[in-house]
Formats: sequence, structure tokens, C-alpha cells
Amino acid sequence: MQTMITIAVAAFAAIVAGVTGFGYGVVAMSVLPLFLGLKMLNPAITVLSAGNSLYVLALGWRHVRIRELVPLLGGTIIGVPAGIFLLAGMDERIARRILGGILVAFILYNLSPVPRFGRKIAAVWGAVAGLVAGALGGAFSMGGPPVVIYLTLRGMNKDELRSSVAIYFVMTYVYKIPLLFFGGFFTAEVGRIILAMLVPTIVGVIAGQYLSTRISNRVFQRILMVLLAGTAVSYLMGA
Repeated sequence: MQTMITIAVAAFAAIVAGVTGFGYGVVAMSVLPLFLGLKMLNPAITVLSAGNSLYVLALGWRHVRIRELVPLLGGTIIGVPAGIFLLAGMDERIARRILGGILVAFILYNLSPVPRFGRKIAAVWGAVAGLVAGALGGAFSMGGPPVVIYLTLRGMNKDELRSSVAIYFVMTYVYKIPLLFFGGFFTAEVGRIILAMLVPTIVGVIAGQYLSTRISNRVFQRILMVLLAGTAVSYLMGA
């Protein structure tokens, strides 16, 4: 049963990543910590997310706005090791409550009118967003929301956002994976989790890319938010 749930979550998370350009970690880490340990999931989700980001980037690299990523990456360099260090010594009950809070913030953002605003925030906020995203990504592989919020408020369109987020995460994972490796997070069990999730992840991201041109992102995100809301409640109320 646990294996079937893991496969189903991997496929759905990959579809989300294929449609939106990010979100694999958010979806996977909203469900799988109920069945698997965070310290095993973090490196597994990181490796699989890196593959998803490379696929999205390969299809849309012409839309990347690399200059917008410089302040983000500056903050991320500090945030990622801080997040990994935090996870290493954290009680998993506390970690799940933090995850629940992250999910609530992500849901509120997606249900807000922020993406429709035409305003453009200062680039200096990119370092702050990168620091927060790096810490969340280092600890929980859930660094997407701060990056997406910042780049949205910098005035990116859908294609620019998808591609720029993808290359941001590719560069982040090149930095994060060695830190996880030398920190002793990669184990035989992590390898088994990656293998179990690999095929549904590949199929899901291809399907998501196909769907991205045929359905409204807004409608899809509403469905996703309902599912994530239920999970957030379980984290915040659970033991």
C-alpha cells in the first residue's frame, strides 16, 4: 500500500511540475512524510526534482531571464546549508508542523490576486527570497514558493517564469546535492525510494508538459490547493 501511494504521489507531483514548471517538492513533501522519514525524502526528492527541472528547462531555455536570478542565487548560497543543518537536528514532529505552515502560506499565495498585479518589486528582495527559498529547499525540498512569488512580482510572464524557475533549481541542486552527500543523507534506502519514484516521475512530468498547453493553470492550481489544504491541516493538527 505504501509503495502504491508513493508511486501515485510521485506521478501527481510530476504532473504539477510539468504544468507549472515547479511544485514537485511541494506536492511530494505534502504527503510522503506521513509514510516516510523527512531525512530520507529530502535527498530523494532533490534528485528527482533536479531531473524534472532539467526537462522543463530543455524545452523552454530560450525564455530564461538569467539576470533576474543573480540576487536569488546570492541568498540561496547561504540558505541551503542552513536548511540542511536545521533538518539534521530537528524533531520530525516539529518539522511536520513547519511543513504545515509552509503549505498554508503557499495556499494563501495561490488563492490571492498577487499574480495578477502589474507592480514590480525591487531586485534587492531577491536576496531575501533566495535566502528563504534556500533554507526551505535545504531542509524540506520545498523552496519553490518564495522564488515563484518574487519572480512573479518582477513581472515575468508564464513562459519566462517556468524556464527561469527551472534553471534556478538546476543550479541550486548542483550546489545542494554534494552538501547532502557529504552530510551522509544518501543511503541505500534513499536509493530505493528514488528507484520507486523514478518511472512515475518521468511519465508524470511528460504528461504535465502536454497538459500545460491544454488546460488553465488557474483551474489546475485550484484543485491542487484543495488537496494541499487537507494535508496542511493533518500536519498542523497531528502528533
